[in-house]
Amino acid sequence: MKPTVHQCLESMLFDGLKAVETAVAAYKTAQIDFFKNRNDNASIALWQAKDNMDAALNRMSDLEAAKRIITEMENKGIEI
Repeated sequence: MKPTVHQCLESMLFDGLKAVETAVAAYKTAQIDFFKNRNDNASIALWQAKDNMDAALNRMSDLEAAKRIITEMENKGIEI
């Protein structure tokens, strides 16, 4: 496998990790705002932050699975 594939995947993993960190921080902030204010806007913001966090975590999971699959294929001698 070409090294550029690994570099691209690592770059995507790094970007995914940053997205997860940002989404988790936004979710924590939305939680605090919800429990302090308890209004409709705060509940909508919390719901949206939760969806964003779930999407970022799912993306990270997909990237980790791709990394694992590529590694397993390389170990079996398959050239991509």
